[in-house]
Amino acid sequence: MSDVNLYISQDIWFEILKNLPVKTLGKYRCVCKSWHSLIVSPSFMTAHLKHYTRNDANSVILYNEIVKNSESREFEQISLFRDLDMLKQGNILHTSTCPLILPRISFVGSVNGLVCVSERNYFGPKDHILIWNPIIKKSIKLPKSTFRGRYSVVGFGYDCNTNDYRVIKISHLDENTPFVEVYSVQERTWKAICAKYLVDNPITIVSFSSCFCNGVIHWHIVNEKVGMSSSNRECLLLFNVAEERFARTKLPEKIENSSGSDDFGIFEYHGMLSVSLCDYMLFDRNTSAKCQIWVKRDYNVESSWCKILNVCMYYGYTHNGPVEYLGPNKELIAFAKESTGQMVSYDPKTYKITELGLRVSETTKFSAFSESLALLDQNNYNLIVQSLIVA
Repeated sequence: MSDVNLYISQDIWFEILKNLPVKTLGKYRCVCKSWHSLIVSPSFMTAHLKHYTRNDANSVILYNEIVKNSESREFEQISLFRDLDMLKQGNILHTSTCPLILPRISFVGSVNGLVCVSERNYFGPKDHILIWNPIIKKSIKLPKSTFRGRYSVVGFGYDCNTNDYRVIKISHLDENTPFVEVYSVQERTWKAICAKYLVDNPITIVSFSSCFCNGVIHWHIVNEKVGMSSSNRECLLLFNVAEERFARTKLPEKIENSSGSDDFGIFEYHGMLSVSLCDYMLFDRNTSAKCQIWVKRDYNVESSWCKILNVCMYYGYTHNGPVEYLGPNKELIAFAKESTGQMVSYDPKTYKITELGLRVSETTKFSAFSESLALLDQNNYNLIVQSLIVA
């Protein structure tokens, strides 16, 4: 290999290797020292991430579920599928078990190939938070934050200016006393930031998960300010990760009665902020499920919300919690067959319903995911290479 390196420059190797998938690069780190140094360099990791997130062809579907081992112990498992066709065929790209073993886990969000999960405990402090790269099986368990409020919510984002991943935790000692802390992966510490915005604009965050889009973390909230009109009570809370600044934005005017519901989803679709709302209907003792999806055409214009999908599944179908994934052709994974509990996909163009061979569980979740080398430069290098080779 050293002879080959004499004839091919490092710059050319850079361009060649950045096109390879993450698991392959993990193995290639063992080839020679020069390749190892190249692959773990921040510039290469950034270039590789940009290449894999440039178009939808490189996107992956993340499916989260609860499974049991031989001892009947439950744990969280993530399965990755290359695309929707592979999902329909049951062709799994990669499977990984969450290192955070707790009775109830909440999926906080996914950014640049990293997944953030926390204990699912709304009325109580979230002491267990994990940032995890399921492809290379590397993770960082966050230390306990300094403030332990009565309840708290978590968000996950990325500061492209400093190349730093951040976790934000909003805790409340009581209804009127919020406390905000931010964890930096680079600095490996929690720090408190100003919570004046939340004091002046009291809210209730009604979603466990968050969405990172356009450099901003988003939560679904209800305004608790006295005198607030009912039409303006529901909106999205925004946190700009780079500027560490709160704001809020309106939801589509026609989304109603979603307060406190697990059926409201926030996600990114083709680079646009998107929201979904699912509902049940009962007619003649039969249930049907409907789902509407809106996208924000211009992120900085509140009136640019546009409905792109309105689907109703009649008789015998139920919706599968918050919708936070939409296929490239607007194909929807939102419903399950009531008789079997099997999830289905729905193509709004052909009206085709396809059973996926996957069962609904309490934490079932689909989202878009990008392969990433993030956390590859952390410790335990030998363990990581070994796990990649074995896999």
